[in-house]
Amino acid sequence: MLLLDFSELLEKKLSGERWSEEDVKLLVRLVSSGRLSGQQIGAVLMLIFTKGMDAEEIVQLTSAMTASGETLSWPDSLRPLVVDKHSTGGVGDMVSPPMVASLTALGLKLPMISGRSLGHTGGTIDKMESIPGFNASLTAEQMRGAVMSDVGGFIAGQTEAMVPADRVLYAARSETATIRSVPLITSSILSKKAAEGISALVMDVKFGRAAFMTTFEEARILAESIEQTGRGYGMKVIVFITEMERPLARCIGNAVEVAEALQVLNGGDAASAGLRELVARQSGCLLRLTGKVATDEAGAAAVRNSWSDGSALKAMRRILVNQGVSEALADKLCERGQFSVQEYLSRMGREPLSVTQLSSPASGFVSDIDALSLAKICHQLSRPERLGGKLDHSTGLELLVVKGDAVKQGSPWVTVYHSDPLTERQRQGIDACLQVTKERPQDAVDFLDDSPALTSDNSASEYASIDGEVDEEDGQSDVEGSQVEEALIENGWNFVQEGEDSRLRDAPEFLGVPGLNPDLLAQAPENTMTRIEFFLQHFITSDLTMHRNEVRKCLAIVLYMGLVKKPELHMYWSTGDFYGGEYFQKEHCLGRDRFIQLLSFLRFYDCTAVNNHQDSLKKIRPFLDIARGICQANYCPNQDVSVDEELVMYKGRLIFRQFMPNKRARFGIKVYCLTEASTGFLWNFRVHAVKQDNDRFGEGVNCGNLSFSEKIVVELSKDLLGLDYRIYCDSWFTSLRLAQFLLERNTMLTGTVRVDRGIPNELKVLALQPISHSHMRRGDVLAVKLVDRKASGRKTVYLLDTHGVAGST
Repeated sequence: MLLLDFSELLEKKLSGERWSEEDVKLLVRLVSSGRLSGQQIGAVLMLIFTKGMDAEEIVQLTSAMTASGETLSWPDSLRPLVVDKHSTGGVGDMVSPPMVASLTALGLKLPMISGRSLGHTGGTIDKMESIPGFNASLTAEQMRGAVMSDVGGFIAGQTEAMVPADRVLYAARSETATIRSVPLITSSILSKKAAEGISALVMDVKFGRAAFMTTFEEARILAESIEQTGRGYGMKVIVFITEMERPLARCIGNAVEVAEALQVLNGGDAASAGLRELVARQSGCLLRLTGKVATDEAGAAAVRNSWSDGSALKAMRRILVNQGVSEALADKLCERGQFSVQEYLSRMGREPLSVTQLSSPASGFVSDIDALSLAKICHQLSRPERLGGKLDHSTGLELLVVKGDAVKQGSPWVTVYHSDPLTERQRQGIDACLQVTKERPQDAVDFLDDSPALTSDNSASEYASIDGEVDEEDGQSDVEGSQVEEALIENGWNFVQEGEDSRLRDAPEFLGVPGLNPDLLAQAPENTMTRIEFFLQHFITSDLTMHRNEVRKCLAIVLYMGLVKKPELHMYWSTGDFYGGEYFQKEHCLGRDRFIQLLSFLRFYDCTAVNNHQDSLKKIRPFLDIARGICQANYCPNQDVSVDEELVMYKGRLIFRQFMPNKRARFGIKVYCLTEASTGFLWNFRVHAVKQDNDRFGEGVNCGNLSFSEKIVVELSKDLLGLDYRIYCDSWFTSLRLAQFLLERNTMLTGTVRVDRGIPNELKVLALQPISHSHMRRGDVLAVKLVDRKASGRKTVYLLDTHGVAGST
């Protein structure tokens, strides 16, 4: 009967229908019970890969896979500190072990359940098993013991009883060419993480030729899927999107990557800069999420300090000993000092049979190193014939150069650790991975491009390369504007350059606003020139040709002006002693007249497109949509959120400009905001515009007869409904009708309320003494009357509450 139902499931998905929750549960039950053959599992995977799954199906699949086996649980006092990290896989990606050691040294708990190699990417478990005695097959009880003790964490594979459905599907994905399926990746990762019982997750989604997601857009789609699914579990998720064109670290393999991880924990610069930075930054995000530090930068600094003071190495020693490594070997591996890769291999007893250095075929500068090809060759080396194709942990590659380094013909650029003799084809294949040019590449500072622009806590692209790059369009070097750029960076802004595809992505994290979307930046010169050409034909005779480099400088000035205030515009270019400064001199940046000229015409939207007269915000709609999307993708707020209004100062001509004498700005644009109550982080917002725009508030939710102010709360919080959130707002929004509406959707409300919005008459007429209160209950709704004493007399305040907060005052 079950197999008949299974055939119906296949037919259903094949015809384009979506699976119900019961369908998904049946599928997972059949997979985990072992009742499906390899061919049937392959058919399921291929159907999911080709037909896809919607967001609800992915959540249901993840939930069913998590429930297919045992899970880890933690005391309430401990769970906020239980976190983890996962990567979609790259080359030289040995972030996990140093991260576990660093964070456990700083008081966090990491139950890291990892996998083995998948495709061309290495597996953390395979790498850690390079250490003799290391036991990655822990029982659930051993896992709990490691986390609850002073060890603080572990690195282990799945138990037989933990997420058995994923274990079956994970093994089959590599054999069926379905590794890149977004639903399968999402459910595989998050089912294991949910089974760990973690409260926060850093996710590293790789894109590039050496990643499963080959383009940024593919990575963005996966990042969105992971963020949305993780948020459904109440899990705080940060998704880094990082490039994987070149190896992340200097070492590729198993034991060699363990050696470089130990170099990271020892501090110094023996390990690659990219690996050290990624470990520090991703660990710093988790420290901030758990409240250990206030900012990501402070977290990264704490991690680096754990390397320099030796506490991270001590934490690694505790983990190794707890998982079966002898104390003598753990002492050798975790000894303080700067040791070479070969020294670590010797201490592990993983000396390869042969060590060969290959030389550069030409003199010049390293312009590229092909990570994918190196990974494939490294995989071949790790399965030598002498072991009958079994894994040889001692093999691998150690890069002696990175992008931008100068090399001479005949000088060594890579060390190959191997057991079987290198074939001529392997030598040629490795040499072909190195690209050497006569001129040093302009983007030689090859930092990672990590842009969690689609993440659930607030991490955007943060690594920046600001070398002097010559823009082919105008022949001017970016060094001309470097002083302005450096000043902006000091205030939290980063310009990000990646070769020809220059992108502004970052923004100050404390503002909770996104940087400039690469698509918008790419469109700016074209859309601006469209408008300029119109004026050239009718009014203007001067040269207004604009290039991308000038767009960047123009925007840099605007951003700087927002950070450094001066009374009048011309003062920024002043040469006087009082207001003058070097940043805005013409030789460094744009002249004042040129800046004003360009700013007058700057456009990021297509002004030739058919006007949408129903959208009064069409000119800034791209920025609003991107800002809102990134605010939500970059942060998952805690359970307490606040809804309020803000007035953004604007005194120009605008049909929906507001005058609010009680606000500081008084004149401007009203913005409705939903923020995290504890931090003020802006998670959602809507602009108060003309009536036809405002009438769309609450679309997608059956708001019934809710008033406009009530619909604002629903519009801002509709993605949080049903997730046990608590909303706080003032009397302009709060009403009994809204409280009951939210309560029906498993969302709670506390707020001051006007006396005519549902307060019972008995409470209205009740006489109270100063500094006293009384309350009445109607079902789950509590109405409170509070009499306070003001200098001018008494003040009566009414509250509505649906989760007992007001009642506890």
